[in-house]
Amino acid sequence: MNPNFTQWVIRDERGRIFGPMDSERVIFLIGKGVFTGDEKIAGFPGGDWVAISSMPEFYEKLLEAIAGQKILSSIDREKELSKATFEADKKKTTTKDKEEISTKPEEPPRPRVKVL
Repeated sequence: MNPNFTQWVIRDERGRIFGPMDSERVIFLIGKGVFTGDEKIAGFPGGDWVAISSMPEFYEKLLEAIAGQKILSSIDREKELSKATFEADKKKTTTKDKEEISTKPEEPPRPRVKVL
């Protein structure tokens, strides 16, 4: 696995693929009990699929989640994934909107007219 990936896609036991998402989001979802360690993960784009539990950056958080019994039911996992995906999309949209606002050219100042 190339350690230079900054985005990941995750495939669950049922073959559904989630992502791309950054490492911070993956760790957050592990902490919420959404990912259990049975999933496969691949760098995005073009990475090879490996067990998420074999990735050092996610392994510790998986152990914490298992030790804390923070494993959600499949229905609760669906809800959390939907919410996380919505929040990530919302964050991207907000960032994009800010970029668009900040990149608009400013209007040149209008010349002042003196009344005689």
